Amino acid sequence: MNISYSIWPVIIIPYNFPPWICMKQPNFIISLLIPGRYAPGSDMDVFMEPLVDDMYDMFVHGVRTFDASKGEYFQLRAAILCTISDYPGLGYVAGCTTSGEGACIECHQFTRSLRLKKGSKTCYMGHRRFLHANHPFRFDADSFDGVVELESSPVPLSGKEILKQTEGMQTSFGKDPSGKKVTKKRKCKEGEPINIWKRRSIWFKLPYWKDLLLRHNLDVMHIEKNVCDNIINTLLGTDKKSKDNLNSRLDLQALGIRSDLHPIEVEDKFYLPPAPYSMTSEEKKLFCKVLNGVKFPDGYASDIRRNVQVNEKKIIGLKSHDNHVILQQLLPLAVRRILPENVSAALVRVSNFFKQIYSPVIRVSDMQKLEAEIAETICLLEKIFLPSFFTIMIHLMVHLPAQARIAGPVHFRNMYPGERNDEGLPMEVQSTTPFFRNIGRGLAGKYCVALDHKTWLQAHRYVLFNYDNIDPYLNKHIDYLSSTGLQNKHEIDRVHHETFHEWFRLHVTEMGDDEPEEIKILAKEPIMAANKYNSYTINGFNFHTQSYDEGRPVQSSGVSLMAETTCFERGNNDCRVVGNKIYYGIIKEIIELNYSNRGNIVLFKCDWVDNRIQDKWVRTDQFGITTVNFKHLFNTGDNISDEPFILASQAIQVYYVQDPVDTEWFAVRQSKPRDLYNMSETEKDDLGNDTEVSIILPDVHPNSTMNISVEETVFVRTDIDGIIVEANKPKTKNNGKGKRKV
Repeated sequence: MNISYSIWPVIIIPYNFPPWICMKQPNFIISLLIPGRYAPGSDMDVFMEPLVDDMYDMFVHGVRTFDASKGEYFQLRAAILCTISDYPGLGYVAGCTTSGEGACIECHQFTRSLRLKKGSKTCYMGHRRFLHANHPFRFDADSFDGVVELESSPVPLSGKEILKQTEGMQTSFGKDPSGKKVTKKRKCKEGEPINIWKRRSIWFKLPYWKDLLLRHNLDVMHIEKNVCDNIINTLLGTDKKSKDNLNSRLDLQALGIRSDLHPIEVEDKFYLPPAPYSMTSEEKKLFCKVLNGVKFPDGYASDIRRNVQVNEKKIIGLKSHDNHVILQQLLPLAVRRILPENVSAALVRVSNFFKQIYSPVIRVSDMQKLEAEIAETICLLEKIFLPSFFTIMIHLMVHLPAQARIAGPVHFRNMYPGERNDEGLPMEVQSTTPFFRNIGRGLAGKYCVALDHKTWLQAHRYVLFNYDNIDPYLNKHIDYLSSTGLQNKHEIDRVHHETFHEWFRLHVTEMGDDEPEEIKILAKEPIMAANKYNSYTINGFNFHTQSYDEGRPVQSSGVSLMAETTCFERGNNDCRVVGNKIYYGIIKEIIELNYSNRGNIVLFKCDWVDNRIQDKWVRTDQFGITTVNFKHLFNTGDNISDEPFILASQAIQVYYVQDPVDTEWFAVRQSKPRDLYNMSETEKDDLGNDTEVSIILPDVHPNSTMNISVEETVFVRTDIDGIIVEANKPKTKNNGKGKRKV
């Protein structure tokens, strides 16, 4: 059954909750349901009026409310901070246009738009005016539209300016039951400023609305989806969705720019020269194979392999979160081995932009830098893609950092929370002391095993060396070894690593009851019987062993660790060098040590890629993408001195994507934990949340600065052939008496 009908829910989200429950659906307040077969349009104000009246009363007069914690009454007041909707919905709420020549609410009457006659679309370019005054792109007329750019970027309108522009506006509410439009839009005369306002929004009835710095959010979720669709469909040349077709080339020819890409008429057909982003049939298949070969961690994303048709060179049926993952994680991997370097660099910059804009913690200085970077990135895209590529969604990227500077992280300002419901899994918080406080839980395959001595020693040794308060004992043992006449620091470190556990047990026994409780538990050593798991959840990640992953549509066995390492200069055993290194591995076993039934510690035993020689088996390319080779491992646990274990609490989940060209290498992509917030002890105490854990998870795969010149751009690929397309057939329109050409 196909029923054309819509319901628009209007949801109020209270922002004075802790961040881990603020955007959860149980705390949403459904204030309105707007029914109708058609979008409400200007009638949105009619439906919103009861809500606006209530919010006016809440702000001006307040509501007498009882405070149970203090046992007294107080006057509860509330205010609407901003609205969140997709871009067409923003037009209904704000009372402005979101398409046509004045489509950008931030640029308002100064929106740079261009009507493409052949494609019958409006494009939005002219992003050089968002660059700083001396940027070389401003003076590079040949690479852009043939004009030097001297204008500055437009300033968003204040609330008072909007009130002035909408003063005296008359609005006719209601619709014709037949669905016909009541009035026809009046076209602006030449030289007349663009009027983007359809009416004065009812929200201006609120006394504070005109003073807000940000009244309506640009929804990052929908912007990201549309940007990703634009890129993928254009790269793959998807029929009827690609922004590069005959009409696009004819519009380019009419504009008199980028002559190398103009269509060439061949009898009754046209030859389209290859653009810098064009791909051959085999390259398109290679692009699709990258996406088709990906397995994500459990709960991280849907299985997009079912959406990828390799032989047909199509990607269909993607949801918003699928686009989110592809654009931020997979697109750089797919293009870096196929497209020219500068084209790949521009697309990787778009990917990195969305990674940074989604950051849960933002700084004003970072957003100011990002604002300059995205303007330059879109200008790079203008040098690469055709004008038809630049829809309003591409343009809106340039305004996202400014909104983040005003309103904070986009997690609290996009539509994802309203379109999903994730209650999460309860964590087991148990044990007697902070170190043995188990903040995870086993999910599957729990069974008891007897550990061999080598595995037992390696696990116990790692626990000791990674205990937070172990440093005084480590120093005592090193001082003791130094007094025994060992030759150099290298030899002391070797003996220290091999014998510390024995010395520590004897030393704590001698000290008796003077030692802290945790130290006494550690000195008693774990028993030889341990629990093993196939799956374990901690820090917001679901981890699997490699064997448990086999045959499943997920990849949850990838793990990484940022650790402090000590090494010695070649030929000098007394010169110790300390630094941080990132390790990448695959979980082989999940083991829970039992310290005499007084405390448990969960560890992951892993196969680690050999990273002892820089850029040999772990390397980072010019785009900041790290790749690893699992043919070369170390610390596998074969030798008793190996360190194959890490604490489960230290693990950062990653997943690996096979290189489509060199199949021995795998690109590293970092997963993101859900509902994990880094809070200070003071904040946790104030909130009274005894089970919430403050954990700092470092970004083991930070965005690297790409050392690629933005001055050089490839306008045409000379290594591949163009395509031949049929001439466009003239459109026909039915005038009621027959069909005629238009």
